[in-house]
Amino acid sequence: SLAPFISNGNMHKCLVPSTLHLKDAVLEGGEPFEKAYGMSLYEYSGKHPEHQKDFHKAMSDHSTLILKKLLRSYKGLEGLSSLVDVGGGNGATLTMVLSKYPTIKGINFDQPHVVADAPLSH
Repeated sequence: SLAPFISNGNMHKCLVPSTLHLKDAVLEGGEPFEKAYGMSLYEYSGKHPEHQKDFHKAMSDHSTLILKKLLRSYKGLEGLSSLVDVGGGNGATLTMVLSKYPTIKGINFDQPHVVADAPLSH
């Protein structure tokens, strides 16, 4: 569910100022979040641990919703020997893929402060 992402007070407080920059981002280009905070959402997460935890939970929940359906019908991963998930967050997506395709060697690649909280797997 995306409910934690939407209803979480920390996420809400963090994202609302970005909406004030939507018009500028459309007319001038760029990211509303960067216009509001002077840094990317990912940089912000790295500097605000309370936000990082909520953000990665929301991303994991969102990925899980989509990937469950995708893995039922998509056959493009069959026959792969390895897979690197760049920007893989806490590894939720890669874990789901590897549970369906256990012969694939998976590498979860993300920023150090992100993978520090990711579970280890062999």
